[in-house]
Amino acid sequence: MRNKTLISSMVAVVAALAGSASAAMTFDSFTVPQSQSADGLSSGVNWASPSSSQPIFGASGTRAAFAYNNNGGPGSASVSGGTATFTTANGGAGLFYSGDAQDLTGYTFSFDLSMTGDLTSTFFELDFGIANGTYAAYVLNYTTAGTYTVDLSTVPSNSEFLGAFDFTAITDITISINTDSAGSATVSNFTYTPAPGALALLGVAGLAARRRRA
Repeated sequence: MRNKTLISSMVAVVAALAGSASAAMTFDSFTVPQSQSADGLSSGVNWASPSSSQPIFGASGTRAAFAYNNNGGPGSASVSGGTATFTTANGGAGLFYSGDAQDLTGYTFSFDLSMTGDLTSTFFELDFGIANGTYAAYVLNYTTAGTYTVDLSTVPSNSEFLGAFDFTAITDITISINTDSAGSATVSNFTYTPAPGALALLGVAGLAARRRRA
């Protein structure tokens, strides 16, 4: 009887978790303040990736703000009130998320983007990086405002691979603005959706562990 009860519980939990896997989760709510207005990288802070069952980069994941300049003054990056804001005169600024390597195969990421300035020479960049001896990155560039969704089970036309990329061992994510003139960008509603079945597998593993202990 106990085995039947366990199986029934597993079926119920898997079904519930599989359904929840299709729901978007907040990657960064942009409510943990941070800023960088000088050339360089700020100290990292925990940005509170919100899902304890699917934490991106683990519980120790950190976010750092950065800015750099080419021939003008440095850019600036700031986070507050649900929005990340990047400005630059001739250079770049952004946020760098890093931590434990994660398998993000099949995950989707979504965000709202607004941009101002000379958009002929300004672009917003989303990078997924891995460290495999030589750094490799999966780079996506955007030159217009909008709501964007990135599916890590496909290769979008605006992507660029640098090095031998592996979606199963992503160690960092970068969002930034880069320009040869003056420009700014704001990012909000930065969410992610786990691959179908990812949460269900976690649920099965947890129940199996409890069964072994019993």
